[in-house]
Amino acid sequence: MTMWGQTIGPDGGVEDELLALAKLEATGNAIRLRIASLAPDQLYRGSREELTIAELIADAVDRERAYQAAFRRALEETNPRVEEPRRGLAYMDRDFGKDLAEFFDLRRGTLDLLRAYSDETWERTVMLPDGSVITLEDLAIRLQRHDAQMLKAISKQKHVFKRTTGINQLKDMGVAGKLGENLGQ
Repeated sequence: MTMWGQTIGPDGGVEDELLALAKLEATGNAIRLRIASLAPDQLYRGSREELTIAELIADAVDRERAYQAAFRRALEETNPRVEEPRRGLAYMDRDFGKDLAEFFDLRRGTLDLLRAYSDETWERTVMLPDGSVITLEDLAIRLQRHDAQMLKAISKQKHVFKRTTGINQLKDMGVAGKLGENLGQ
């Protein structure tokens, strides 16, 4: 049989939990690539409608703690309840660098835990705060979807920042090429 004669499902034959694991593993690098060219003040710049990048990462840290606790408790308990992370008001008091490092450490721990799961473990269940019961596989997929939303929001903000860096305004005024050699004076 040729490769064209084989039937392939919508996910290409990859199991959902493996796909979620691959995407969860890629999140760290995706964050790094998105924030690499941003100025430090842009990490804290936002609007009333959108969270800042620093707030998105702080949310990711809190979310990762809650999910990791659920993944651990599911190994020891039957149907543990997943705790909903509570959003605090002290985001501006948090250090972005520490939050980012903590997210990477927590994600590494979550991935180590999930990689050790057997097929039977993936079928264990947890109870969400709304009372619904889902498998650990579905919980990992939910975490991956939260990551996708966060990455989309970071990309959207980066796109806005790229358009408003100020360089184009200087060029339009005819000043960009005429700046002095020592800008510090």
